[in-house]
Amino acid sequence: MNKHIHKIPLLIVVGLLFYALIYTFDTFMMMSVPLVKNPTPDPLDAKLSNIISHYENGETSVIDLSLIEAFSWDRFYVFGPYTSLSELESTVGRSWRNICFTHIDVLENHVLLVFTKDRKVVHCLEYPTHTYDFSYLANYSSGYSVQEANFVLDESGSVIWNQGK
Repeated sequence: MNKHIHKIPLLIVVGLLFYALIYTFDTFMMMSVPLVKNPTPDPLDAKLSNIISHYENGETSVIDLSLIEAFSWDRFYVFGPYTSLSELESTVGRSWRNICFTHIDVLENHVLLVFTKDRKVVHCLEYPTHTYDFSYLANYSSGYSVQEANFVLDESGSVIWNQGK
């Protein structure tokens, strides 16, 4: 009986050491994955900047994302910094994996702009919050239809939904 009592704590210690080793290895592997920026500029980035510039110059009264015609879309979503990939998947489905190369789950100063068509992701863009901050729109988990995708800038430069259009 005495021999069995000593084996149980030893098994617990070995199990805890094994768990710590696996956890450390997993953490190291996650940190060793480089955050690679796509070397090809996304045309959506330029189009979005152009739309916002027209708004800031007083040429338009809203930031109208329906003007984005580089691809066909029917819903627009914003995911804030540190959004888990499982939350992204639960909102827009698994189709994002074929289109988006994102590190939004570990990025602090970016949001992920996602466009869908018929519930499938057709385009996404990691967008820096220091340019224009879309992160306030991340609270609206059902996204915005093409007709609803009208926004304005508040005093701090944050993009907010213009429900009045």
